[in-house]
Amino acid sequence: MEPMTIVGLVVGISAILVGAVLEGTHLSALFAPSALMIIAGGTFGATSTCYTLHQILDVLKKITLLIRKPGIPPREVTDMFVQLATIARKEGILALENQKLKVDHPFLRRGLRLVIDGTNPELVKQIMMTEIYVEEEGIKTTGDVFKTAGGFSPTMGIIGTVMGLIHVLGNLSNPDTLGPAIAMAFIATLYGVAFANLIFLPIAKKFGTIAKEEAMSRTMIVEGVLSLYGGDSPHIVKQKLMSFFTDHGKEAKAA
Repeated sequence: MEPMTIVGLVVGISAILVGAVLEGTHLSALFAPSALMIIAGGTFGATSTCYTLHQILDVLKKITLLIRKPGIPPREVTDMFVQLATIARKEGILALENQKLKVDHPFLRRGLRLVIDGTNPELVKQIMMTEIYVEEEGIKTTGDVFKTAGGFSPTMGIIGTVMGLIHVLGNLSNPDTLGPAIAMAFIATLYGVAFANLIFLPIAKKFGTIAKEEAMSRTMIVEGVLSLYGGDSPHIVKQKLMSFFTDHGKEAKAA
């Protein structure tokens, strides 16, 4: 599980609320259902207009990526490919067909299936790299949806505030209510800016990071699959895959 998404959201929102309390603001004063409806509904409507139904529904499918550790553990992948390379060297590629994989991943299984079936290595690489590209673009599009929402949200906040001020200016007969009414009007701006900068834009950035991690992880699998096809020794396979590690990961692996 990747904890930083939840940690970041909780810390950011909590800091704003605690700061408001320290300033003497009652949290109940920050709750405005009408403003929340304007921001949430307006932002969703404007954002949905920019994308297809399939892209919006795909956001719901990929939202779990925010709390799932991106990519596949590189050490586990390396150890597995070293083991498979040893078997392939001794018994041939076909011996891999009945091997139980330490890392169970659909992308990996499809790649090994192509190799076992004797598919041309260039075609294997083309198929797998195309799948990587499509998956990466899908994740980036999900990030773009949140980035778009982050752009519309503050504007919806301004619209909500203007609507509130119109109501205030239309009821000037009771001066005692002007202060609270104006304060409530500005809650919409607060919601719009807070949603954009605490939720939508950070999540959009996170999806960009996830897309890179997933692409790197799958590229590592492609390299491993092609190494098996080429008959590389277990040592060579290990060295190729370790090139995907950070320096810290290489040191840990060597230890």
